[in-house]
Amino acid sequence: PAARRAMGGRREESVLVWALHATRVVATRGVGEGRAAHGFAIVVGNATEILADEGPAPDNGRKRRCKYGWFWKMLDVRGFNLFIQTCCETENERDFLRLFNDDGFVVVDAQTGQVVCGGFFVGDVSAGAGGGGARTTAASAMATQAGGCWVIMASEAVCGSVHAPQPPGATFKVFDCTSTAREVPIIVAAADPTRDAEIERQRQKVERLQRELARERELSRAELVQWERDCQQWPWLRQLYDDDRTLTYLGLRGKPIGADGTAKLATAFERNSTLTALDLCWNNIGDEGAAKLATALEHN
Repeated sequence: PAARRAMGGRREESVLVWALHATRVVATRGVGEGRAAHGFAIVVGNATEILADEGPAPDNGRKRRCKYGWFWKMLDVRGFNLFIQTCCETENERDFLRLFNDDGFVVVDAQTGQVVCGGFFVGDVSAGAGGGGARTTAASAMATQAGGCWVIMASEAVCGSVHAPQPPGATFKVFDCTSTAREVPIIVAAADPTRDAEIERQRQKVERLQRELARERELSRAELVQWERDCQQWPWLRQLYDDDRTLTYLGLRGKPIGADGTAKLATAFERNSTLTALDLCWNNIGDEGAAKLATALEHN
Protein backbone atom coordinates (compact mmCIF):
# COMPACT_ATOMS: atom_id res chain seq x y z
CA PRO A 1 0.00 0.00 0.00
CA ALA A 2 2.81 2.46 0.77
CA ALA A 3 4.35 1.75 -2.62
CA ARG A 4 1.01 2.31 -4.35
CA ARG A 5 0.48 5.65 -2.64
CA ALA A 6 3.96 6.89 -3.43
CA MET A 7 4.26 5.64 -6.99
CA GLY A 8 0.67 6.18 -8.08
CA GLY A 9 -0.90 2.78 -8.79
CA ARG A 10 -0.75 -1.01 -9.00
CA ARG A 11 1.41 -1.08 -12.11
CA GLU A 12 4.11 0.98 -10.38
CA GLU A 13 3.82 -1.26 -7.33
CA SER A 14 4.56 -4.29 -9.50
CA VAL A 15 7.66 -2.58 -10.89
CA LEU A 16 8.82 -1.83 -7.35
CA VAL A 17 8.31 -5.46 -6.30
CA TRP A 18 10.55 -6.61 -9.13
CA ALA A 19 13.13 -3.92 -8.44
CA LEU A 20 13.43 -5.31 -4.92
CA HIS A 21 13.67 -8.81 -6.37
CA ALA A 22 16.38 -7.71 -8.84
CA THR A 23 18.35 -6.18 -5.97
CA ARG A 24 18.26 -9.48 -4.09
CA VAL A 25 19.28 -11.40 -7.22
CA VAL A 26 22.32 -9.22 -7.93
CA ALA A 27 23.31 -8.93 -4.27
CA THR A 28 23.25 -12.71 -3.75
CA ARG A 29 24.37 -14.08 -7.15
CA GLY A 30 26.86 -11.38 -8.12
CA VAL A 31 27.54 -9.93 -11.55
CA GLY A 32 28.79 -13.07 -13.26
CA GLU A 33 31.90 -15.27 -13.25
CA GLY A 34 31.73 -15.57 -9.48
CA ARG A 35 32.30 -11.85 -8.91
CA ALA A 36 30.34 -9.79 -6.40
CA ALA A 37 29.07 -6.31 -7.23
CA HIS A 38 30.96 -3.33 -5.84
CA GLY A 39 27.74 -1.82 -4.57
CA PHE A 40 24.89 -0.53 -6.73
CA ALA A 41 21.55 1.29 -6.68
CA ILE A 42 18.31 1.06 -8.67
CA VAL A 43 16.17 4.16 -9.21
CA VAL A 44 12.48 3.49 -9.92
CA GLY A 45 10.62 6.57 -11.11
CA ASN A 46 9.29 8.61 -14.00
CA ALA A 47 11.99 7.91 -16.60
CA THR A 48 10.72 10.63 -18.94
CA GLU A 49 11.12 13.22 -16.21
CA ILE A 50 14.48 11.90 -14.98
CA LEU A 51 16.02 11.96 -18.47
CA ALA A 52 14.32 15.19 -19.56
CA ASP A 53 16.42 17.71 -21.53
CA GLU A 54 18.81 14.95 -22.58
CA GLY A 55 21.79 16.07 -24.61
CA PRO A 56 25.54 15.61 -25.07
CA ALA A 57 27.73 16.60 -22.16
CA PRO A 58 30.15 19.37 -23.19
CA ASP A 59 33.15 17.92 -21.35
CA ASN A 60 33.00 14.33 -22.60
CA GLY A 61 31.56 12.90 -25.80
CA ARG A 62 30.73 9.59 -24.12
CA LYS A 63 28.48 11.22 -21.54
CA ARG A 64 24.86 12.37 -21.83
CA ARG A 65 23.55 15.13 -19.62
CA CYS A 66 19.92 15.31 -18.50
CA LYS A 67 17.72 17.27 -16.13
CA TYR A 68 18.78 15.49 -12.95
CA GLY A 69 22.36 14.53 -13.72
CA TRP A 70 24.26 12.65 -16.40
CA PHE A 71 24.90 9.08 -17.56
CA TRP A 72 27.24 7.10 -19.77
CA LYS A 73 25.79 6.59 -23.24
CA MET A 74 28.27 3.75 -23.87
CA LEU A 75 26.08 1.41 -21.77
CA ASP A 76 23.54 -0.12 -24.16
CA VAL A 77 20.33 -1.01 -22.30
CA ARG A 78 18.03 -1.55 -25.27
CA GLY A 79 15.75 -4.52 -24.66
CA PHE A 80 16.55 -4.77 -20.94
CA ASN A 81 13.43 -5.15 -18.85
CA LEU A 82 13.48 -5.69 -15.12
CA PHE A 83 10.86 -8.45 -15.18
CA ILE A 84 12.34 -10.41 -18.06
CA GLN A 85 15.93 -10.19 -16.86
CA THR A 86 15.20 -11.30 -13.29
CA CYS A 87 12.77 -14.08 -14.21
CA CYS A 88 14.07 -15.69 -17.38
CA GLU A 89 17.29 -17.07 -18.78
CA THR A 90 18.23 -14.70 -21.61
CA GLU A 91 21.15 -14.41 -23.98
CA ASN A 92 22.04 -10.90 -22.79
CA GLU A 93 21.92 -11.74 -19.08
CA ARG A 94 25.67 -11.09 -18.78
CA ASP A 95 25.31 -7.64 -20.34
CA PHE A 96 22.43 -6.89 -17.99
CA LEU A 97 24.47 -7.84 -14.92
CA ARG A 98 27.30 -5.61 -16.12
CA LEU A 99 25.07 -2.61 -15.43
CA PHE A 100 25.45 -3.40 -11.73
CA ASN A 101 29.21 -3.73 -11.96
CA ASP A 102 29.74 -0.20 -13.29
CA ASP A 103 29.63 3.02 -11.30
CA GLY A 104 26.41 4.99 -11.17
CA PHE A 105 22.75 4.07 -10.74
CA VAL A 106 20.49 1.92 -12.89
CA VAL A 107 17.31 3.83 -13.82
CA VAL A 108 14.05 1.89 -14.33
CA ASP A 109 10.77 3.33 -15.58
CA ALA A 110 8.06 2.93 -12.94
CA GLN A 111 5.32 2.33 -15.53
CA THR A 112 6.90 -0.31 -17.76
CA GLY A 113 9.81 -1.82 -15.83
CA GLN A 114 12.08 -0.90 -18.74
CA VAL A 115 15.73 -0.20 -17.90
CA VAL A 116 16.33 3.21 -19.50
CA CYS A 117 19.96 3.81 -18.58
CA GLY A 118 22.88 2.68 -16.48
CA GLY A 119 25.82 4.61 -15.10
CA PHE A 120 23.54 7.44 -13.95
CA PHE A 121 25.01 10.09 -11.64
CA VAL A 122 22.88 12.55 -9.67
CA GLY A 123 23.64 16.18 -10.49
CA ASP A 124 22.36 17.86 -7.33
CA VAL A 125 23.04 16.03 -4.07
CA SER A 126 22.34 18.99 -1.80
CA ALA A 127 19.02 17.47 -0.70
CA GLY A 128 20.71 14.24 0.35
CA ALA A 129 20.88 13.08 3.93
CA GLY A 130 24.23 13.52 5.62
CA GLY A 131 26.12 10.98 7.65
CA GLY A 132 26.76 8.46 4.88
CA GLY A 133 29.03 7.87 1.93
CA ALA A 134 28.78 9.43 -1.51
CA ARG A 135 26.44 6.72 -2.84
CA THR A 136 24.10 7.07 0.14
CA THR A 137 24.02 10.85 -0.20
CA ALA A 138 23.26 10.65 -3.92
CA ALA A 139 20.58 7.97 -3.38
CA SER A 140 18.81 9.98 -0.69
CA ALA A 141 18.93 13.10 -2.87
CA MET A 142 17.55 11.31 -5.95
CA ALA A 143 14.63 9.92 -3.95
CA THR A 144 13.24 13.44 -3.50
CA GLN A 145 13.67 14.56 -7.13
CA ALA A 146 11.76 13.99 -10.39
CA GLY A 147 8.44 13.91 -8.57
CA GLY A 148 9.72 11.38 -6.04
CA CYS A 149 11.56 8.13 -6.73
CA TRP A 150 12.18 4.83 -5.02
CA VAL A 151 15.91 4.23 -4.69
CA ILE A 152 17.12 0.77 -3.65
CA MET A 153 20.79 0.71 -2.67
CA ALA A 154 23.12 -2.16 -1.78
CA SER A 155 26.57 -1.26 -0.46
CA GLU A 156 29.69 -3.21 -1.41
CA ALA A 157 29.85 -4.67 2.12
CA VAL A 158 26.57 -6.57 1.67
CA CYS A 159 27.09 -7.79 -1.92
CA GLY A 160 28.00 -11.42 -2.39
CA SER A 161 28.15 -14.01 -5.15
CA VAL A 162 27.52 -17.70 -5.72
CA HIS A 163 30.99 -18.34 -4.22
CA ALA A 164 30.95 -15.75 -1.44
CA PRO A 165 27.64 -15.32 0.42
CA GLN A 166 26.69 -12.16 2.31
CA PRO A 167 27.42 -11.75 5.99
CA PRO A 168 24.58 -12.79 8.32
CA GLY A 169 21.86 -10.18 8.68
CA ALA A 170 22.93 -8.20 5.59
CA THR A 171 20.46 -5.52 4.52
CA PHE A 172 20.02 -3.00 1.74
CA LYS A 173 18.59 0.53 1.97
CA VAL A 174 15.27 1.63 0.48
CA PHE A 175 14.51 5.33 0.07
CA ASP A 176 10.76 5.56 -0.48
CA CYS A 177 10.47 9.00 -2.12
CA THR A 178 12.14 10.58 0.92
CA SER A 179 15.73 11.14 2.00
CA THR A 180 15.27 8.70 4.90
CA ALA A 181 16.17 5.05 4.29
CA ARG A 182 14.66 1.83 5.58
CA GLU A 183 16.76 -1.28 6.07
CA VAL A 184 15.43 -4.37 4.25
CA PRO A 185 16.90 -7.88 4.70
CA ILE A 186 18.64 -9.30 1.66
CA ILE A 187 18.01 -12.90 2.66
CA VAL A 188 14.49 -13.88 3.65
CA ALA A 189 14.73 -16.29 6.57
CA ALA A 190 12.24 -18.89 5.43
CA ALA A 191 10.23 -19.78 2.37
CA ASP A 192 6.77 -18.25 2.28
CA PRO A 193 4.41 -20.00 -0.18
CA THR A 194 1.92 -17.15 0.09
CA ARG A 195 4.58 -14.58 -0.80
CA ASP A 196 5.89 -16.70 -3.66
CA ALA A 197 2.37 -17.08 -5.06
CA GLU A 198 1.87 -13.31 -4.86
CA ILE A 199 5.17 -12.66 -6.68
CA GLU A 200 4.14 -15.06 -9.44
CA ARG A 201 0.74 -13.38 -9.69
CA GLN A 202 2.42 -9.98 -9.96
CA ARG A 203 4.81 -11.27 -12.63
CA GLN A 204 1.95 -12.61 -14.75
CA LYS A 205 0.02 -9.38 -14.33
CA VAL A 206 2.99 -7.29 -15.42
CA GLU A 207 3.61 -9.46 -18.47
CA ARG A 208 -0.06 -9.05 -19.42
CA LEU A 209 0.19 -5.27 -19.00
CA GLN A 210 3.31 -5.18 -21.14
CA ARG A 211 1.55 -7.09 -23.92
CA GLU A 212 -1.36 -4.67 -23.71
CA LEU A 213 0.98 -1.67 -23.88
CA ALA A 214 2.71 -3.15 -26.93
CA ARG A 215 -0.65 -3.63 -28.66
CA GLU A 216 -1.67 -0.06 -27.77
CA ARG A 217 1.54 1.36 -29.23
CA GLU A 218 1.09 -0.64 -32.43
CA LEU A 219 -2.56 0.41 -32.70
CA SER A 220 -1.60 4.06 -32.14
CA ARG A 221 0.89 3.95 -35.01
CA ALA A 222 -1.69 2.34 -37.32
CA GLU A 223 -4.34 4.87 -36.31
CA LEU A 224 -1.96 7.75 -37.01
CA VAL A 225 -1.24 6.48 -40.51
CA GLN A 226 -4.98 6.05 -41.17
CA TRP A 227 -5.67 9.54 -39.80
CA GLU A 228 -3.23 11.12 -42.27
CA ARG A 229 -4.84 9.20 -45.13
CA ASP A 230 -8.32 10.30 -44.06
CA CYS A 231 -7.23 13.95 -43.87
CA GLN A 232 -5.82 13.76 -47.38
CA GLN A 233 -9.10 12.36 -48.66
CA TRP A 234 -11.34 14.63 -46.56
CA PRO A 235 -9.40 17.86 -45.70
CA TRP A 236 -12.31 19.19 -43.62
CA LEU A 237 -11.68 16.45 -41.04
CA ARG A 238 -8.58 18.20 -39.71
CA GLN A 239 -10.51 21.48 -39.40
CA LEU A 240 -13.30 19.75 -37.51
CA TYR A 241 -10.87 18.23 -34.98
CA ASP A 242 -8.42 21.15 -34.67
CA ASP A 243 -11.17 23.75 -34.17
CA ASP A 244 -13.48 21.53 -32.13
CA ARG A 245 -13.96 24.26 -29.48
CA THR A 246 -14.59 27.23 -31.79
CA LEU A 247 -16.07 25.87 -35.03
CA THR A 248 -19.80 26.70 -35.36
CA TYR A 249 -20.37 26.25 -39.12
CA LEU A 250 -19.09 23.61 -41.54
CA GLY A 251 -19.96 23.93 -45.21
CA LEU A 252 -19.64 20.76 -47.27
CA ARG A 253 -22.01 21.72 -50.10
CA GLY A 254 -21.24 19.90 -53.31
CA LYS A 255 -18.40 17.84 -51.83
CA PRO A 256 -19.12 14.18 -52.61
CA ILE A 257 -18.04 12.83 -49.25
CA GLY A 258 -20.17 9.70 -49.68
CA ALA A 259 -21.13 7.20 -47.00
CA ASP A 260 -17.53 6.65 -45.83
CA GLY A 261 -16.90 10.35 -45.34
CA THR A 262 -20.20 10.72 -43.51
CA ALA A 263 -19.14 7.93 -41.13
CA LYS A 264 -15.94 9.89 -40.36
CA LEU A 265 -18.08 12.99 -39.86
CA ALA A 266 -20.34 11.12 -37.43
CA THR A 267 -17.31 9.94 -35.42
CA ALA A 268 -16.00 13.52 -35.22
CA PHE A 269 -19.32 14.67 -33.78
CA GLU A 270 -18.67 12.49 -30.73
CA ARG A 271 -16.12 15.07 -29.50
CA ASN A 272 -17.41 18.30 -31.10
CA SER A 273 -20.01 20.26 -29.13
CA THR A 274 -19.79 23.72 -30.73
CA LEU A 275 -21.00 23.11 -34.30
CA THR A 276 -24.48 24.60 -34.83
CA ALA A 277 -24.79 24.59 -38.63
CA LEU A 278 -23.84 21.92 -41.18
CA ASP A 279 -24.41 22.20 -44.94
CA LEU A 280 -24.55 18.81 -46.66
CA CYS A 281 -26.40 19.83 -49.83
CA TRP A 282 -25.59 17.86 -52.98
CA ASN A 283 -23.69 15.13 -51.18
CA ASN A 284 -24.09 11.48 -51.99
CA ILE A 285 -24.18 10.36 -48.36
CA GLY A 286 -26.69 7.56 -48.96
CA ASP A 287 -29.08 5.95 -46.50
CA GLU A 288 -26.30 4.30 -44.48
CA GLY A 289 -24.42 7.58 -44.07
CA ALA A 290 -27.58 9.43 -43.13
CA ALA A 291 -28.40 6.83 -40.46
CA LYS A 292 -24.93 7.11 -38.90
CA LEU A 293 -25.14 10.89 -38.94
CA ALA A 294 -28.56 10.85 -37.30
CA THR A 295 -27.32 8.55 -34.55
CA ALA A 296 -24.31 10.79 -33.87
CA LEU A 297 -26.46 13.94 -33.74
CA GLU A 298 -28.63 12.37 -31.04
CA HIS A 299 -25.62 12.51 -28.70
CA ASN A 300 -24.03 15.74 -29.94
